[in-house]
Amino acid sequence: MAGKSPSTAPQATVYPGGRRVGPPASGGRGGNAVLLDFVLSLVMAVPTTLTGIVAYAAVTGGSPLGAGTAVALLWGSALWCSFLNQVLFGRWFGGSLGKLLLGLRVIRAEDGGRPSFWRLLRRWLAGLLLVPFALLAVVLDLDGADVVTGGVLGIDVVHRRVPEGPALTLAARAALQEEKGERDRPPSQAERKARQREKREWRAEQARAREEREAREEEALERYARQAREQRARE
Repeated sequence: MAGKSPSTAPQATVYPGGRRVGPPASGGRGGNAVLLDFVLSLVMAVPTTLTGIVAYAAVTGGSPLGAGTAVALLWGSALWCSFLNQVLFGRWFGGSLGKLLLGLRVIRAEDGGRPSFWRLLRRWLAGLLLVPFALLAVVLDLDGADVVTGGVLGIDVVHRRVPEGPALTLAARAALQEEKGERDRPPSQAERKARQREKREWRAEQARAREEREAREEEALERYARQAREQRARE
């Protein structure tokens, strides 16, 4: 299979000092990583929850744990697993399990290095509030869904694989993303009205051209019929 042309192939980003990182993750890929991390956190929380239920029963002589308490324990365990996955794994391995499985990793936005523990912690806390709305934006294909790709609090999500060949500087990458955002930006109400007006004018022009063509054809038929009548009269 032929590879992508150099103009369309994803390009690495080069930071001042020569550090190269992979191209930025797309909103869709970042959203899939967030969903995968959410599922993995719940899956990892199940053994912890079951252990807590068994321990409670052993301490209380077999008394069952209430449903509400069990749900609270499950969500508490999921939060702990999410913290472990997002913050500690991000610091130790460069990304959460979901990101690593999808070939992504997190970097500092200013220099491409690995984010610090405190920066990852702040992003995780912000993500608890922002990510549900960002995921909804991804599903509905709305603007402002960059949260799922890590573009918050100075952390970016990029591909782990660093392409060979020419790389884009930060300024060139920003200009390219701005150009893509402008190209993908939905038209404003004024632009939609202008396009509708142009379409109506084009249709009216086509209708006038059709009427003129039909009038010319009718005139030619009448002229041909008149000439035929005059020729028969001479005969």
